[in-house]
Amino acid sequence: MYYVVYSIGPDGLRISPPHSQNAAGCVLFFGDSLTFGEGVGDEQTMPYRVGVKSAGRQRVYNFAFHGYGPHQMLAQLEQGVVRRTIACRPRHAIYQAIVPHIARAAGRTFWDKNGPRYRIAPDGKIVFSGHFNDTPAAALIDVLRLRDMRIYLRLFGDQRPYSSADIELFLGIVQRSRDVFRQQYPHAEFHVLLWHYGSDQDYDKVVHGLRARQLDVRAVDEIL
Repeated sequence: MYYVVYSIGPDGLRISPPHSQNAAGCVLFFGDSLTFGEGVGDEQTMPYRVGVKSAGRQRVYNFAFHGYGPHQMLAQLEQGVVRRTIACRPRHAIYQAIVPHIARAAGRTFWDKNGPRYRIAPDGKIVFSGHFNDTPAAALIDVLRLRDMRIYLRLFGDQRPYSSADIELFLGIVQRSRDVFRQQYPHAEFHVLLWHYGSDQDYDKVVHGLRARQLDVRAVDEIL
């Protein structure tokens, strides 16, 4: 099943299909392994298929990677990674979201210790505040190897139920990503493609929260 090749282009992204020299625009994809295409060949990823269906009229950029969350998307936009990488005026950005991205944005996964950390400022704004492993508490957790313990994962890791603060942080990061994208590329559209798994207890809260922030949310359940 996983006997596949991941081809990474000179821009550091997974390759996309060829596009015409007079392409009308481009589409940016953000997300995790679902978007990156874990377990599937280069030509089978969702961004690649979109490029193929556009018949080369749209250039495609796949900014996703294994284990990413919305905080990587926001960092890519805020810190100029997207602007330095693309060679076009994007017309659309598509972020594929899953409910477990809530835990990732809160820094509760064991694989993203150096990920970008965001917090909600007193004025309600989402602000960058370093990395998850910048704090003394994070250093102590690493020294004691607490992330290797099941009880830690249940009490403090990604297995812990999401708090209202966790959900608000996730929603705020996605909204901030939309706002930064629109500031950088006026008239472009930002879409959220939301997946639903049976164990997602907070799915409805995520859907309502995103739509309350006037985000364009497309539920995969409704599409299928």
